[in-house]
Amino acid sequence: MLRPARALVAALSLSLLVLAPATASAAGTTTDPTEPAEPTGDPMAGAPAVGTCYQLTYDELMAVSTPAEPVDCGTRHTAQVLDVRTFPEGLDWDSSPKRLDRTAVKACQASFSGVVKDDPLLRARTVVQFAYFYPDAAEQEAGARWFRCDITLRAGEKMLPLPAELSRVQRAGRITDALGRCLTKKLAYTSCAKPHRYEHSGALRVTDVRGRTAQRQLSEAAARGCPRRTRGRDWAWSATPGPKKRTYVVVCYQRG
Repeated sequence: MLRPARALVAALSLSLLVLAPATASAAGTTTDPTEPAEPTGDPMAGAPAVGTCYQLTYDELMAVSTPAEPVDCGTRHTAQVLDVRTFPEGLDWDSSPKRLDRTAVKACQASFSGVVKDDPLLRARTVVQFAYFYPDAAEQEAGARWFRCDITLRAGEKMLPLPAELSRVQRAGRITDALGRCLTKKLAYTSCAKPHRYEHSGALRVTDVRGRTAQRQLSEAAARGCPRRTRGRDWAWSATPGPKKRTYVVVCYQRG
């Protein structure tokens, strides 16, 4: 399930975890109804190993659970498992989707920071995004309580292949062509390792962006900030929602 900027407001349709009913013991006693029921089964049922690779399509990336089978990481792949965790006590498949999402996002962001520094201005200049997935219905019924965090490269609705080795990005100067965000001549997102016309050259934060005037505000901010972040007079810009409400990140691109 993809979780870029619009992730936190997505509603999930989850199958419920079925718990085994309380049964009488050999002595004829029953489970104390005042004690919380213990989850049954294997909490890691069906969970992939960290480092597992997948050749996900865009539609599979957008799913709550992915039916895709693992592939050899030495072949073309578009997603790799960064981390696998279990939900803490008090959270199960009866919990609200928002609570489950918040928990998964927080954990996956921490794992993602090991690849790209937790800096919105830096992340917006890359095609790197994280995704997370939940167990499918059968795995949940088997007791699964895990979620997985994946790293992907995405340009719009196009999945890009991951390089054999992901270099850590802690500053703009360390963004490789494979991970950098560029624009085609039609102003579509692409990796800077692919043919492109414009390459990322800087980013700025724009705050207090209001709905009706958002486009004008962002355009004016780009006109003020991008000329000094680009070379030449031929430049372009894009904007993505930031981590806080009414905040956007404008990325500036110069002619490559």
